[in-house]
Amino acid sequence: MSEVGRNPYIGPRPFERVDLPLFFGRDREIRELLSLVVAHRVVLLYASSGAGKTSLLNAGLLPLLEKEEGFQTLPPARVSGGETPPSGANPFAYNVIANWTLDLGTTNVAPQISLAQFLRGRERPVDPDGLAAPRLAVLDQFEEIFTRHQQHWELREPFFQQVAEALDDDPLLRVVLAIREDYLAQLDRYAPLLPEGLRTRLRLERLSGEAALTAVTQPVATTCRRYAPGVAERLVGDLLTMRVDTGAGGVVDVAGEYAEPVQLQVACRSLWEALPPDVVEITADHLATFGDVDEVLGAFYTEAVAAAAKAGRVREGDLRVALERTFITAGGTRGTVYAAADGADGIPSASIDELERRHLVLAEFRAGARWLELTHDRLIEPIRISNRTFSAAWQTVPASTAAFIAGFIRFSRKQYVGETGRSVIGYSHEVTHAEVQSGVLVIGGESVPLSGGVTKEQALKMLQQDLVPVQTAIERAVKVELTANQLGALTSFVYNVGFGPLKGSLRTKLNAGKYDQVPAELRRWVRVAGSGTHSGLVGRRAAEVALWNTK
Repeated sequence: MSEVGRNPYIGPRPFERVDLPLFFGRDREIRELLSLVVAHRVVLLYASSGAGKTSLLNAGLLPLLEKEEGFQTLPPARVSGGETPPSGANPFAYNVIANWTLDLGTTNVAPQISLAQFLRGRERPVDPDGLAAPRLAVLDQFEEIFTRHQQHWELREPFFQQVAEALDDDPLLRVVLAIREDYLAQLDRYAPLLPEGLRTRLRLERLSGEAALTAVTQPVATTCRRYAPGVAERLVGDLLTMRVDTGAGGVVDVAGEYAEPVQLQVACRSLWEALPPDVVEITADHLATFGDVDEVLGAFYTEAVAAAAKAGRVREGDLRVALERTFITAGGTRGTVYAAADGADGIPSASIDELERRHLVLAEFRAGARWLELTHDRLIEPIRISNRTFSAAWQTVPASTAAFIAGFIRFSRKQYVGETGRSVIGYSHEVTHAEVQSGVLVIGGESVPLSGGVTKEQALKMLQQDLVPVQTAIERAVKVELTANQLGALTSFVYNVGFGPLKGSLRTKLNAGKYDQVPAELRRWVRVAGSGTHSGLVGRRAAEVALWNTK
C-alpha cells in the first residue's frame, strides 16, 4: 500500500459489491437497467465478453435497487457449478439454488427442490407499511446453460419452466438474465416460455471515450493523488487506439469508439502500483515512465499466454507463435479464426478457454459456428513486442554449444521414428503433438512447415531452443562459477544422459569447488544397459572432458 492510499483500480477482475465506491463510467446504463427491472418481470442484459455485465450488476444495479427501491436482491447465481448435481436433479436449477445456498449461508436443501419452492421458503423483508419487498434474482453468465451440462440439453426447457413458475408464484419477483450476445440466437427458442417473451432487453456497450475518462479520473478522488491536465485524456486515447487496414494506404492507427474495461483497469492499476510513494500529481512524464500502455498490455499478455500454455499442455513458445500467426494478419490487423471442438489452428481448446477467460480473445457465434479474435486492436503491438522479446530470450544457449552437441547426433531433414519410438527431426528434436496438429515448427520465432523438413541451419536453431531447459536446470543446480566451455560441456553431457547426475555426486563435488574431479564423473557414463561400454559414449565423454578443460 502506498502512502497515498490503496490502489483505486481493481485490475483484471469484475467489480464486486465492496467495490461500489470505485465503480464509475456506467451511470446511464445503471439507471436504464434499474428502470427496466422495476417495470418488467424479466430483463435480458446482453453484451460482448468483457464488456462488464457482471460489474454492472454487482457494483451498479444491486446496491441501487436496494437503496432506492427497497428490493431484496439475491446473490447473483449461475447455472453451472463445481459440484456434480445428484442423479435426477435438474443441473441448472440445482446449481442456481446451490449458489444461493452458499452465498446466503442457508442450510443444505433437497436436490429436487424447485426454484419456486426455494424462494417460497426464503424470508423476505417488509416495508414500513407492512408490504412485502420486491425481490430480484440475477442469473449471471447465462450462456453457460448452452456451454455446460450439454449432455442434459433436454433439461434446459424444464429449467425455463421453473423460472416461469417462480415468477407466477411471486408477482413481486424480478429476474435478470445476463448473457453474452453471441448466444442470443440460441436463447430465442426458449423466449416464449417466459413472461413478455424476453422482449425487454438492454445491450451493454464497451466503455465510450467519455465513460472511460470518467472510469480513470473518478476513482482517485478519494485519494491524495490527481492527474495533471491532459494526462488522463492521453491514457484513454492510447487505450482507444485501433488499427485499420486502409487497403492501398496500408495500416493506420486511429481513435476507436470504445475502450476495453479490463484493459483500462489493468493499465491504471499497473501505473498506480509503479508510481513512487511520494507522487501526488501524475504527470505526462510519470505516464511515459510507469504507465506505457504497450508495456502494461504486454505484461498482461505474457501472464495470459503462460497460463494458457499450461492449461493446454503446450510449449509457451509454440503457443505464442501460433497466436500471432492466427490472430494477427500480415497487414497488422486483427484476424478472425474458426474454433473447432478441439481448438483453433493447432491451439488446444483448453488454451483457448483460458485466453478467453482472461479476456485476451473474444468468442462469438456466427452462422452456427464459433469464431475467435483478439478483444481489441490495442493488443496487437504489445503481443508482437512480447513475442520478439520471448524469442530473443530463448537464444541464450550459444550457437557453439549447439554445434558441439550436433556433432554427436544424426541429422535428418525429414521426420523419422527415433530410438525412443517417437517422431524426431533435425538434430533429434522430438516432434510434439501440438506441432503435428498445427503442421508447424517454431524456429527462432518463425513458423516453418513441418512437411517441408528443415535445413541444418534451422535444425541447429531448434537444437538451441531444446537445450534451454537443460542449461537452465544446470544453472539452478550448480552454485559455483562456470566458464562458457564448462557450461557447454555439462550441457552436452546432461542433454545426453539426462538430469540424474545433477542430483548425485557430480553436483556435490562441483558445488564443493572440486572442478578437477568433474572429468572423472563424466567418464563414468559410458555404458548402455545390456550392452556394456559403448564406444560412441566413450568418444563423446572424451570430447566433453576436453571442452571442460579448455580455458
